[in-house]
Amino acid sequence: MKLYFIALLAPPVIADQVLQWKNDMHFKYGCRAALKSPAHITLIPPFNANQAEELKLLEFLEEFTQQQPAMEVSVNGFGIFGRRTIFLAVEKNKPLEILYQLLSSLFYHEFPTKGKTTGLNFHPHITIANRDIPPAKFDEAFARFSYISYKAQCPLNDISLLRLDPGKWTTLKSFPFQTSC
Repeated sequence: MKLYFIALLAPPVIADQVLQWKNDMHFKYGCRAALKSPAHITLIPPFNANQAEELKLLEFLEEFTQQQPAMEVSVNGFGIFGRRTIFLAVEKNKPLEILYQLLSSLFYHEFPTKGKTTGLNFHPHITIANRDIPPAKFDEAFARFSYISYKAQCPLNDISLLRLDPGKWTTLKSFPFQTSC
């Protein structure tokens, strides 16, 4: 069994900036957890699957994305989840919400043992630091982002399946949408 998740990867212009922030958090506060994955918006959170299920996942995503249009999203500012996570905020928009609802509905119908199927709360974001921010330094760490005004629009042209390989998430495969931005 291996661990997987499904996400929208941030395009290079945003991913490069997020990586700089992740590295800064690592250097100043010892945060390493967020460095294990590329900048992304999670659609289906981590779940376990075996090799046969991996093949089925690849087929599922190939078929799913052939029916989906690309979209643009906007990122604007920063936010937190409790005192554990600092993130780049993704503005909610209807195409992203529809994509999430459709994918999660089909995914949990096709793979019912892979996670929670009801009560899912979608809060699109791109993580900068999580789980390992020193509690005594959280306010200081988040305050650093209050001085940054960051806005960007980016195209999302595909969905990616990521797998946890020794200590790091790697993109197993990306599946292009029916159209691109």
